[in-house]
Amino acid sequence: MKLPRVTGDKVLRALHHAGFTLVHTKGSHHFLYHAEKDCIVTVPVHSGVTIAPKTLKSILSQARSHHFLYHAEKDCIVTVPVHSGVTIAPKTLKSILSQAQITVEEFVALL
Repeated sequence: MKLPRVTGDKVLRALHHAGFTLVHTKGSHHFLYHAEKDCIVTVPVHSGVTIAPKTLKSILSQARSHHFLYHAEKDCIVTVPVHSGVTIAPKTLKSILSQAQITVEEFVALL
């Protein structure tokens, strides 16, 4: 799969939607923590600069167990939790659809 070309700001927003919180900033690097996963993710945020594909791959690897989907037409990143055998809660699905900027009816039509 080809990774999207995105800025650090967009990655920060996607991780925030996935439940990460900013715990520290050192220069242009933001450190985000996820309590349930007990992991820290480092994101470089340089104004308007696109993150290199290998750097983005590393960030996604650090974030584990969430898929980050890029919608090119709407220019947005959607975070989807992936846990084997677990059904997504209605509130989580509502958040995913909100990130994707689609309605429930549009989602149902895609199924």
